[in-house]
Amino acid sequence: MTADSEVHPASIWAVSALLAGVFLNAALLRYEGMHYPNAAHPWQLLLTTIVYSLFLCFGVCYFPLRLGNRSEGSFDNIIQSVFGTTPAWVFKRVVIPVWAATWFAFLTTLGTSALGWSLTHPFPVDPPGWPPHPLLVHGIWFLMIGPIADASLPRLANSSVFVVKVSFAAILGLLLSSARFAPATIARIQGLDEMPGLTFESHVLIWAIPPLFVCANLIRPYVAARRTARIILIVGIALPLLFVLLSAIYTMAGAAAIDGRWAKVPEYAEYAGARFHKIGWVKLLVLTFTLLTAARLAVNAAVRSLTNRKSLVVGAIVTALLMGASFWTQNSVWAQLAWQYAAVPFAPLAGVLCGNYAAFGAAMPTLSSRDRAVTILSWISGCLVTCGPAFMGESHHSMAVHSAWVLLGWMSSFTAACTYLSMKKISGHCES
Repeated sequence: MTADSEVHPASIWAVSALLAGVFLNAALLRYEGMHYPNAAHPWQLLLTTIVYSLFLCFGVCYFPLRLGNRSEGSFDNIIQSVFGTTPAWVFKRVVIPVWAATWFAFLTTLGTSALGWSLTHPFPVDPPGWPPHPLLVHGIWFLMIGPIADASLPRLANSSVFVVKVSFAAILGLLLSSARFAPATIARIQGLDEMPGLTFESHVLIWAIPPLFVCANLIRPYVAARRTARIILIVGIALPLLFVLLSAIYTMAGAAAIDGRWAKVPEYAEYAGARFHKIGWVKLLVLTFTLLTAARLAVNAAVRSLTNRKSLVVGAIVTALLMGASFWTQNSVWAQLAWQYAAVPFAPLAGVLCGNYAAFGAAMPTLSSRDRAVTILSWISGCLVTCGPAFMGESHHSMAVHSAWVLLGWMSSFTAACTYLSMKKISGHCES
């Protein structure tokens, strides 16, 4: 086992907290809250959320991490066995750092903006849109991220427990503050001559899949035992996903009934800080706290992928570089899109690994160079299916990566890999 995979069993709740922290995040709530009209379709919404949870739990986490012998330790060895040395190197040294940098840039833009408002405008009647001291704000953000950037995954998981508790309380508080007004919005929507149908093009899949792979070495020791696997899947993935999606939608449904501006522009963070002259600045400050687990995980992933040296200095340097890179996309539409396209390779990769599991079970087959070429092509085809439809739209608003495409890309890679490897197994040309 690698050092990152050596976790004491008592830390299973910390592992679950780390995964939950990816979902209990103001940035994800911001995306999902925009779909508040779906509050009028509670059963369809619940069914869709359950499908997403099952996909993440089993199609991305459980079956891919069951591959191979537990003694092999690092999940990197599984990637190398299925795809070969060069693709495994590209995945670790290129795909993960690019995704981590773009995801961190997006989180930094939201975090520093909310932090700046909270620290510089606690009592104004009409607050300006940007804090007067951005360097101070970015310095505080750096101090919240940098000291733990080089930490091992177990230490990162332990540090996320308190953050997740605060995040849960903040999200629940905002939900309770507006949920009682949600029935008025639902009644208004249902009273329309043509009630809008369920259009839940959620960002949750493209958001959640890369962190699950980044945490693979931390999760993998637990998936062999059913009890611990259930805790990880339910407490770390399914329940946080369900809680966040429903909270975002019903919070903003209530906000839409409180004030018409939230019906037109359902911005979750702006609603939290709406009563700025009272305690809105406190709510924004707490919402900034919800971004910490994801931001720390992004920087940690970059550090572990780019260098084998782990020290406070290395972590600080990487954090500073990533914060500097975030300025390039701060006011650009690509701040919203770059992290989505950087996350595209992860779902098809999970599809190929699930195809491998479907064909051979947990046993890792010995693949020839030709077999690996097919798995690589399956991976690439899934990537094209996932992001291809985005370039067919007429505006940048249609270029976001939707959940339907993520599922289709995963299915494309899974079908191609499973079909080929099953035929190889039947013909007896692969040795277990």
